[in-house]
Amino acid sequence: MEELDTPGESAPPLAETSPVAVNSELRNFVSLIAHQVSVRVAWVFKTESVLIPAFLDHISGSGIVRGCLPILNRIGQSFPPLWMADRIQTTPRKKWMLLLTTWLMGLPWIFLAMVLWQREGENFTGFTTLFLVLYTLFFAATGLNRVIFGTLQGKLIPAGHRGRLLGISGILGSILSVAALLYVQNYMTITGYRLYFVSFLISGVGMVLAGLTCFSIIEPPDHYEPSKNNLRQQLAEAGVILKNNRPFRQLAIVSTLTVTILLIFPHYQTFAREHLATENERLMSWVIAQNIGAGVFSLLLGWLADRWGNKLAIQVALGVIISGPLLALLLASPILEGLHPWFWITYFVLGMTPVTDKAITNYCLEVVPASEHAQSLSTLKLCMMVPLLFSVVVGFLIDLVGFTPVFVGSSLIVVYALWETRKMTEPRYED
Repeated sequence: MEELDTPGESAPPLAETSPVAVNSELRNFVSLIAHQVSVRVAWVFKTESVLIPAFLDHISGSGIVRGCLPILNRIGQSFPPLWMADRIQTTPRKKWMLLLTTWLMGLPWIFLAMVLWQREGENFTGFTTLFLVLYTLFFAATGLNRVIFGTLQGKLIPAGHRGRLLGISGILGSILSVAALLYVQNYMTITGYRLYFVSFLISGVGMVLAGLTCFSIIEPPDHYEPSKNNLRQQLAEAGVILKNNRPFRQLAIVSTLTVTILLIFPHYQTFAREHLATENERLMSWVIAQNIGAGVFSLLLGWLADRWGNKLAIQVALGVIISGPLLALLLASPILEGLHPWFWITYFVLGMTPVTDKAITNYCLEVVPASEHAQSLSTLKLCMMVPLLFSVVVGFLIDLVGFTPVFVGSSLIVVYALWETRKMTEPRYED
């Protein structure tokens, strides 16, 4: 097989050069795709841009509370992975950690579904707080899961094949997610709390089942010294990586700017409801549009990454992301009512955002040594948390000045992120 690993990965641990890993690449490739696809199908029933904001409006309705979602999302995805980074890197077989965290991703949604069923959807004091706690726990498990998956992918799949892993898992996940939504369409046309009960239960059980795919992964053990680092030491290591690795530092800048687009994700559904006079009847069509977009964009970015590298894939992704908020404003404009039925295009474009995160992960794996994959991915997630500390402020600004200035501002920040990519290197083709 052609050697496609980059200088950053030139000193892999023993497991990465093991004949077991090489001979099992196809099986592991299929197993990792199966994991990503099954998680994706489960995830579609609780999308952050549609169902979660709609549910939060159902129990709260506050723009400031909606603004808590991005910051809780990133707090959960930032500190637990950083705290556990060395443990992840030094664990001999990471597939069991992937199994555990996938199961932990499902438990909060199963619990929430049981609460909704037991209370028959009745709101109660502290329900919003309970939801936000469960939401944070879910993303703590998700953050760990993604760092573990990225580290395991870096260990088992060569750099030049990761784009096709992204593309195939993306398009299969899109097809099966849409098929699952259409299959349960009769249930999803119900209203009130039953809509959310069915959605959250399917999501939680689906993630538990998704974990079973980890049993098919063949992973030779790593040979690292056991970690004894605490969170403070991990923070210090993150600073060292940012200081000493210029390509990684530039990626962190671009990623930190790009992630600001998530600040407005919880507000799209409310924006559409207010400007298009629509309720929950369009939720599923928007979820379907977003998932089709994610599948199409996964194929595109995966092909670009394997053919020309992840830098170009990231640049194309940012160009698409910039258009999302602007399309929302255009397609919901009161003076262009003929465009209102086409608002689903906004959600199609939003499908690029999670795909971009995977392209960023793949780029990160190429610019740092294999022995630092877990620490670097965790550091990157910590950097991406910083802008989301202002998510509550964004919710307050929307309540204060409206959607238009905030949406336009978000696009302009990503324009700057795209401009910063010119300083990024393409490690795969460096001499």
